[in-house]
Amino acid sequence: MKNKEIRVNIRISNETKKFFEELSKEVGAPQSALMAMALKDYIDQKRTLKEFPGIIKKLEEMEKLIRKENKNWNYKRKHMI
Repeated sequence: MKNKEIRVNIRISNETKKFFEELSKEVGAPQSALMAMALKDYIDQKRTLKEFPGIIKKLEEMEKLIRKENKNWNYKRKHMI
């Protein structure tokens, strides 16, 4: 089921308002759409950062496996000659 969009009211600074007004004119998109995109990007970034420690752990595990395989390969190569 598709997420239903809802309307919310927020308070923003004049600087933020001016930024979105200028961006809206530049790209020809409604300010509300640009703000929604900015919020979605923020959420995606937060989720990515939350997952980052797990990604690092997996990379470290893969690195250990590669080192082990390289040791085994070097050992076999030395003893084949």
